[in-house]
Amino acid sequence: MKNKRGSHVGVILSFVIFVTFLVFLYSVLEPSIRIREDKENLLDNLKIELKEKFLEEIEIITFVIDTTTSSNCVRLENLASQLANPNFVINNESGEILSDFRSNGGDVLINRLSTDNNFFRIYNSVEFGFVNNQSISNCEIVPENSYVFKSASTEEEIFLSLINQTKLEYEINYTSLKDELNIPVAGNFGFSFTDKKTVLIETQTENVSTSVYAEEIPVLYVDSEANINSGFLTIKVW
Repeated sequence: MKNKRGSHVGVILSFVIFVTFLVFLYSVLEPSIRIREDKENLLDNLKIELKEKFLEEIEIITFVIDTTTSSNCVRLENLASQLANPNFVINNESGEILSDFRSNGGDVLINRLSTDNNFFRIYNSVEFGFVNNQSISNCEIVPENSYVFKSASTEEEIFLSLINQTKLEYEINYTSLKDELNIPVAGNFGFSFTDKKTVLIETQTENVSTSVYAEEIPVLYVDSEANINSGFLTIKVW
C-alpha cells in the first residue's frame, strides 16, 4: 500500500512539474509570438494600404484618322475636350511615344512624323505631365467627324510617379504618412521598389536593432511614357 501511495504521489508530482514547465515556457514565448503576429498583421495591412496609395486611373483611347491629309502635323478638333483631363501621352501604331504633341483649347496637335501614321493611342491620366509643346503650330485641321474612336477603357494602375511621391512623403513627414497608412505609433516601416535588378526607389532608414519582417511583391506599374513594366515592391516593418 505504501509503495502504491508513493508511486501515485510521484506521478502527480511529475504532472505538476510538467504543467508548470509548460506554463513557464508559454510565459516566455508568448510575448515574442504576440509580437510576431502583430508585425505580420501590420505587414498584411500595409501591403493593402500602400498598393491603394500607388493606384490611379488611366484612360486609354485608340482612334484613327479617317481622311487623307497632306501634312505630318495635324490638329484634331475637339479631341482634348473629350479627355478626362489635359495630361496625356500619345503613341502610334508601332507603339512609339510621340515627342511632339500638345493640347490647344479643345484640340490636340500631333506631329505624327509621317502621313502614313493614322492610328494612335492616347493614355490619359493626372499622373502624366501637362502637355504644352509650343513648337507645334500651323497644323492641318482634321474635323471631329474625320477621326474615329476604335476603343476606350478606364483602368486603375500602379504608377511609378506615385511610388516616388510616397518616398518623398516618407522623407518629409514620416509621422503623417504613418497616420495615413493606419500604422500604430509603435510600428515602423520602409519600402523599396525594384525593376528587374535595379533599385529605382528606396526609403532611407536608420539602423534597426529589432527584428524586421519583410515581403517582396511582384507588381505591374506604369512609367512616365505609359509603358507597363514589371517590378518588385519590398515592404518592411519593425
